[in-house]
Amino acid sequence: FYIQAISGMASFYHSCGYYDGNPFSEVESRNDSKNTSSFDSNRVKLNIDQLIDGVNNIGLKNGDTIIVIVLTKTGIRISELCNIDDRDINIDHPVSELLEQSPRAEIDDKPDTLFIDSDKSKESYSDPTEGNKRKIDTAIPIDNEMKKCLIWYILSRPQNLSEESPLFRDIVGNRLTTPTSSRRIISWAKENGLHKNGRDEMDNVTAHRLRAF
Repeated sequence: FYIQAISGMASFYHSCGYYDGNPFSEVESRNDSKNTSSFDSNRVKLNIDQLIDGVNNIGLKNGDTIIVIVLTKTGIRISELCNIDDRDINIDHPVSELLEQSPRAEIDDKPDTLFIDSDKSKESYSDPTEGNKRKIDTAIPIDNEMKKCLIWYILSRPQNLSEESPLFRDIVGNRLTTPTSSRRIISWAKENGLHKNGRDEMDNVTAHRLRAF
């Protein structure tokens, strides 16, 4: 399951010119379906139609929409999403004038790109954060669907009350935290029948599960 998900992401980045090839294609071809564990069979099923219905049920007035879409589209960790600052996005649209920081040097010449900084640790922020676990810096292309959602979110997000410039904020205006965001994803999943009581958290739809969708 995970090899297929990673291979699909690598193929997408390769097609966009970010990678020279897909190093996971050969591994995927060798992956025998008989190795699928009972762990996967116990999981709450999640398909694209359920995901679309779930997002539509949130509604544009709820900030949970952008969390679900970014996690699903990019495969980043929930902690990495919370750590994104305004300078970590380069969006080719007039809405960029509402961002509090200009794009960082690494993506200044890459329109419609999201940047995940591997150097961001817990000590990098004054805001409560878990830091990033990523070992290398990663530039992620923003497709048209996610771009539209980001434009909507930037136009409607709360005024910043943080000492920093977080891209994603809670309803008050502070930086989103990992625990709060994770609870919001679980609440959304329960409302849409994607999270069932009595199951192990890894068998339900959570922020981690959306990474590998």
